[in-house]
Amino acid sequence: MEPWEIAETTWLLRSGFMDVRRDRCRTRDGRRSREYFALDLKDFCAVVAVTPARELLLAREYKHGARRIMKTLPAGFIESGESPEEAARRELLEETGYSAPAFQLLGSFQLVPDLTATRGHVVLALDATVTAAPHPDEDEEIEVEVVPLSRLLVPGRMPRRRLSRRCELHPCFEPGRSQPHAGALAGASGITVPPIRTGAARGS
Repeated sequence: MEPWEIAETTWLLRSGFMDVRRDRCRTRDGRRSREYFALDLKDFCAVVAVTPARELLLAREYKHGARRIMKTLPAGFIESGESPEEAARRELLEETGYSAPAFQLLGSFQLVPDLTATRGHVVLALDATVTAAPHPDEDEEIEVEVVPLSRLLVPGRMPRRRLSRRCELHPCFEPGRSQPHAGALAGASGITVPPIRTGAARGS
């Protein structure tokens, strides 16, 4: 099996945020052909920020793609010249006002391989504390929440291990190891975010 060849590319949208293209592809032996639609997006990072009190930081904001208000990990695009760890440090400070002594890459995954080559990078930030006021982008409205880890761990899915800088959450999720797709992240972490109500984070 070999990658298909691209015979022709037509750009349907070019913007500073996202590019959309249509590729006319064919197998190398020429027996089959079809059109693919693809998105070009920057790689992004998502930050697993944990406070000294074993609380996870979440960002609550409106996500237009899903058309709903959601709770997510602090996240954002990786700018040119940045490493995932550098982008994670910047995004965490911008969105939450928190920073941490060190940022460790846990792993990476392909977002939606059928549509884009974009990769997500998951970064761990332990001992996160408030160091400044949040300063999100002008078009962002973010509420920062702190949630005890004990409320997020699913009984029977994840052993009660001490959270260490090695982040031994699961043997198949090794620091810096690429994961095949987003589902591997959810399966490896054993963490879900149920509907919860918490107060706004300190310092937000």
